[in-house]
Amino acid sequence: MPKLHINDDLYNGRITDFSNLICFSPLYKKKEGEYNTNREMSDIMCNNLINILYSKYKNNFIVITDRPDKITNKHVRRVVDSNLYNIIYVISKCKVFIGGDTGFTHFAGLCRPRGIVSIYEDNQFRNFNSKLRIKSIYSSY
Repeated sequence: MPKLHINDDLYNGRITDFSNLICFSPLYKKKEGEYNTNREMSDIMCNNLINILYSKYKNNFIVITDRPDKITNKHVRRVVDSNLYNIIYVISKCKVFIGGDTGFTHFAGLCRPRGIVSIYEDNQFRNFNSKLRIKSIYSSY
């Protein structure tokens, strides 16, 4: 399987501390009729997961999103960047990447972090609104 070649000199994003980074890239629900509704994640599920991951990993946790307004936890670090290379660079530095059925999850596969958690369509958490418990995130590699 190919691995992306990442050049440090081309990165000009705001995140500079990549130690033990846990990345989450949600696929927020769009307006009715847009995109593929089976792949979307509810705001409630995303914010529950964000709060759990932030409480466990604090500043080692970031969210890659084009919808920062959807995140209710004001302490969470966000990557909001129109430069695709900067986003892929951050993904390449993650220890663990968590994402939906999106291109960023596929990029994570090419970047080969120690762990990838994928949330795919028709998952049991799509309309999830109670507490989700995550004991740990670990590598299967």
